Amino acid sequence: MAGNLSNMDFSLVSGQQETSVGLFQSKFDFSLVKLEAPIEYQGLGRHLSSKRKIEAEDGTFHITAQKLGALFVDDLPQIPKLKQAYGARSSDIAEDPKLNPNGNADHGPFAAHVGADGTSLWAAATSGPGALEVHLLACILARVWSSAEATSIWDELVSVRKQVLTDRLNEDRFPFTAPMTSRTDISREHLADWDASARSWLRVADKAMKKQQTQLMLIIENIGLSIPSRPKVYDSVIDAWTTSLSIMERLVSGVAQRVQTPEALLGLSSWHIYPDMIVLGTETVSVQQDDSLIQKGGVVTLGMRSARSDNDVGIMWTMPLSRLRFYGKPTYSSRSVGPSSSRVPFFRIVQVALGSAISRWGRNNSDFDKVCHLLISLDKRRDMDLQYRDKLFFGRSKQPSTDNLVRAVVNSNSTQSPMDTAKHLLVGIAEETEWCKLFSDQARSFLSAHEVEKKEFLRHINLGKRLDANFGTNFLAASNKHPEPMFGLSSIPDLLNLLDIEGQIKVLRHISMTFDTKLDAKNCIIVYSHVSNQKGSIPTEYATLLPLQYENAELRSHRRWLQPTDEYQRPSIDEREKFYWEQSDPNNPISTQKLFSWRKRSQDDESAKHLSNYEPAIRRSISLIKTTGEPCGFLGYYEIGREGCGPLLHWHSMSRKPNFRILKQFAQDPSDKLSTEAIIRAWQMGAAPHPFLEKSFRRVLASDLVAIYQSADTKKMCNIKLLPIDYVQEILDSDLPRPLSVAEHLSKVDHETHKHSTYFNSLMALNRASKLYSTLSEADVQLEVVKKCLAETKWAQSVREKELPRRSMTRYKRQVAFACISFFDTGNVDLGPECFDDVLAISSPGSLYVSEALLNDPAEPDNSKICCLIGNIGRPGLALLRSPLGPIFREAEIESWHLVNHSAFDTHLEDNFRATSLQLSLTGSETPIDVNRQSLRDKEVFYAEVTISAHDHGEWIGDINVLQVNDYNKHQGRTLSEWVSPRTIPYVCNHEHGQKHDFTSFGPVVSIDNWWEYLDAPQSPSIVRAKGNYIARLAVAAAQRQRGGHTILAKGAVCWACVARLASLMKMDVERTMIIC
Repeated sequence: MAGNLSNMDFSLVSGQQETSVGLFQSKFDFSLVKLEAPIEYQGLGRHLSSKRKIEAEDGTFHITAQKLGALFVDDLPQIPKLKQAYGARSSDIAEDPKLNPNGNADHGPFAAHVGADGTSLWAAATSGPGALEVHLLACILARVWSSAEATSIWDELVSVRKQVLTDRLNEDRFPFTAPMTSRTDISREHLADWDASARSWLRVADKAMKKQQTQLMLIIENIGLSIPSRPKVYDSVIDAWTTSLSIMERLVSGVAQRVQTPEALLGLSSWHIYPDMIVLGTETVSVQQDDSLIQKGGVVTLGMRSARSDNDVGIMWTMPLSRLRFYGKPTYSSRSVGPSSSRVPFFRIVQVALGSAISRWGRNNSDFDKVCHLLISLDKRRDMDLQYRDKLFFGRSKQPSTDNLVRAVVNSNSTQSPMDTAKHLLVGIAEETEWCKLFSDQARSFLSAHEVEKKEFLRHINLGKRLDANFGTNFLAASNKHPEPMFGLSSIPDLLNLLDIEGQIKVLRHISMTFDTKLDAKNCIIVYSHVSNQKGSIPTEYATLLPLQYENAELRSHRRWLQPTDEYQRPSIDEREKFYWEQSDPNNPISTQKLFSWRKRSQDDESAKHLSNYEPAIRRSISLIKTTGEPCGFLGYYEIGREGCGPLLHWHSMSRKPNFRILKQFAQDPSDKLSTEAIIRAWQMGAAPHPFLEKSFRRVLASDLVAIYQSADTKKMCNIKLLPIDYVQEILDSDLPRPLSVAEHLSKVDHETHKHSTYFNSLMALNRASKLYSTLSEADVQLEVVKKCLAETKWAQSVREKELPRRSMTRYKRQVAFACISFFDTGNVDLGPECFDDVLAISSPGSLYVSEALLNDPAEPDNSKICCLIGNIGRPGLALLRSPLGPIFREAEIESWHLVNHSAFDTHLEDNFRATSLQLSLTGSETPIDVNRQSLRDKEVFYAEVTISAHDHGEWIGDINVLQVNDYNKHQGRTLSEWVSPRTIPYVCNHEHGQKHDFTSFGPVVSIDNWWEYLDAPQSPSIVRAKGNYIARLAVAAAQRQRGGHTILAKGAVCWACVARLASLMKMDVERTMIIC
């Protein structure tokens, strides 16, 4: 039957109901009606893959398009100009090879599934009246609703529409098609496929028209209106659909339109046709789109605007979905059209995360230029720390220095085990702080961007700032789990801990002079210790916060004091004495037997005896005078005391002055830069009276080793808890921070018990995801991901686990990558890596995420990476593809004996498997995955069983499981002789030419030059000649794994000495060994 629905008479027919119903009792065969696509759509047809074109013209998509068009055509407006414009735009998109690539051998078994999915569009273009209109409706629904929601809407539309047409049969006049279409059946599965194809096309078209689409979405975002809620889905959808069709038809025809209702903007946002716009508001804005598909005069004026304060959600649409679940009352679902509901490149997620990271910085985040400069300075300092680490531990060697590493572990304050601490210093400190570079790269991009890009950048930054306050989402962590501003560095104690002791003293003095701290600085003293007192009593030193006026001195100056107590009279290797001895004589190595020599004095000279007992402290005072230029006095043993365990410090009366005559001999050193007289003068000034005598002090501000004590009589408290961003950056850019201090500060919060661990774990997860997506050039992500805390996703939690699963790292890294991708692609599917065991690819509406094990030579060292291809397998939702258990492979056939030669190997390496191809097919087996969406009718995530078949000249050879080729640990507990995984000989070796080409020790070696020779395997060593043909090499390697034969892969030339060595090492049966060249 040659059916042409366009030639049928669809005028109203008069007649009795009985006659009409009887006439159309039989169902119409929609598959018989085929039309030639309008000329505007021919470009799409020419560039559609052959597989999709067949499905669109002869498969279920064609029937679905015909049925849907016939159902609704009678109530739709005429839109000839819109159809022409839409076809021209669609053909332009399809002709772009970047957006619609042709599948080729590089895509392996996925070649037929690569390319833009224009199946539903081509089916509509080659079907009857109304088909293109329902495709446009599919784009609207896919723009607003999720796959499951859109399918439910389609299901309800079809059901209600059939009832509407049935009711019309009771009237005296009804359309000719009413009896036929009222009996039309369209399965929910076909409706889901229809939505999936339109959804995929929408993603490709958005990328093609990125600039115009982004500008349009920004305008829609500021409208902030809701589509009027109606009790029936059918009425709401039909009204929005027909309104959009009518307005867009007039705009394309050059008729200006003033839009007062948000329904009209649904089509504008979904059909990729862009009229010029005039946006009315506090000021009128004219937006020039210059779309050649719009005739002159086609300008749309947008005059509506929401009065809501939260008007950044775009257009809201709420409907009661009665067919979303198997059981229960209708589910009221609300969705929005706007930038927040769109897909974005991954770097936009990084920008939102950066906005969230600085959201608790207060006024410090108001100037984003300053934030960027701080991020850059922070990363520079981190990079300097890592360079220092590499120089300290490695030098020019690839192996770390054991002595330096042990010393670093011993001196570390880490609570981890020595092994974990060493691992952290060598590897963890870089990985745990790599997010810092991620943010600094974004900062550099912002500072160098043009104004338009800066505005878009700041929109995402500001979205991140508002996530917690306006949307109640914790992308990085709950607000109370954020660290102090600037990643904790605005906190005075945390910033001080980056510096050495002298640096901390310098900064505290500067802070007291620069900021209004509200402290009584004149009555404050700095108390510090060079070693953490976790291991006992440690010498304490004192310094002025503000300079003091001395007798007979014109200028004020700072002073120091130290306390030579009895604790240092006994030579030992205690940490307390180590410090003083190292400070007093840096050239003297630490001795485990004796740290210093005792000076023998006259028994009568009590002063000499007393002073000799405190030689390390005396030499320390000399060092302070030299390095700081400040006078240094000695305190009597009982001059400083503490009140119990509290922070109250008592400064008692000064003891007698030291005997400077005896002290003089300690200051005599010809190599000293300062004269003996200068040192004595400094001691004398240090012994002068000072205002701290007979007072008590209370601690008001402290780092780990340095504290400010204020007179206990003063009730003032320090009112500066956090430092401004300019000051923090000044410290980072100076030479004050200790080596490794910044990197250690940023990484120490990785411990799960740390109160800010969630925040920093989210940053580390963000960095891992960013590294993954940097290799997925065609991928974009759902902005909705910012609604969930990154650190709490299952894939991120799995990476943080200390015990990795007992399986190959190739397999584990692939699983984590797939779990990460499934989350970012959907925005809400959170599956653990264990769900992706044996998954070889993921198919989403617009992308194929394929393990490179299917696209690379099997000899590649790392096939854990993922490749993103434009395309899909044509199924709705997120499909996790995996091979069936026990794939079937062809057996040797006696009928093919004449094709088997098994010629002796002639040393020539060539490709005799050029006709080999791999094809992917769905078996039809689908297993839903529970994602905590109870009672949903449609599968959101599911396993789809697929076969990857090897073909020779189009003839089936067998099905293979490619992932098993490199997953060595799949079968644990095997002995070496039981290994069947392909092993690879090195590409370059040191064997001599004669050794490389001598295979006489193997006996006769047989060449395998076609699949029939492989299936009818020889009983001797053999070599498969498929040089440079990764598809054939992959197919043979996988087949060998399934058959249990010993296999050796050679990536380049075959070195037979390497083959013999590997065969001996792995205890291979030489008679069963097959080499794949």
